[in-house]
Amino acid sequence: MSFGLTNALAAFMDLMNHIFKEYIDQFVIILIEDILVYSKSPEEHAKHLEVVLEILREKKLYAKLTVSLAAKDFYPWPHRGEDGIFVDPLRVEIKAAQSEDVNLQKMKIEVSEGKQLTFMVFEDGSLRFKRRLCVPAEKELLDLLPREMHGSLHTMHPSSTKMYRDLRQHYWWSGMERDVANFVAQFLTCLMVKAEHQRPSKTLQLVPIPIGEISMDFVVGFPTAPGR
Repeated sequence: MSFGLTNALAAFMDLMNHIFKEYIDQFVIILIEDILVYSKSPEEHAKHLEVVLEILREKKLYAKLTVSLAAKDFYPWPHRGEDGIFVDPLRVEIKAAQSEDVNLQKMKIEVSEGKQLTFMVFEDGSLRFKRRLCVPAEKELLDLLPREMHGSLHTMHPSSTKMYRDLRQHYWWSGMERDVANFVAQFLTCLMVKAEHQRPSKTLQLVPIPIGEISMDFVVGFPTAPGR
């Protein structure tokens, strides 16, 4: 990387996103100065690494390999580990907070009366929207979920679209897509290299010229340079 270059990190991320465009969000994520390769199994990981290293070789680029991280150490969703089922403490907190949300409790009653078909009461007593856990309208939870998702070692600062798609697999709340987009918009470095995911700007508006308030100064009689 050319560290003498202005915005070197953004330039690096832009280059890596360009050459790995075909594999981004499939098994490659670019974050600041790192190339993260993630896989479901050691065998699949070896194939993915081979693809990444071959692309770097073709582009005459060099990479420093680091030790792989075990997914079970930072996987953000509930999963089955060696000791059985691992339950995410955040999900436990969300289920407990549902009992304090008036709208969600009202929704539970409508479900029991058969008035709501898209929502359901799960076997653990929690309210779900199409099997996705309903998050109460509690500011701390609504701030914590995007922050944990965006800064997790597993997700590595995804774009707003990728982050929303990942979150909606497990959670639901009203205005979820808007909240995620607003959260990711706070990170300037992420936005600098993801212009292709942004909506095009509207037509530029001309600024009115204040006629009558413009002044001009004419300077003449500059001394000539030596030899001229």
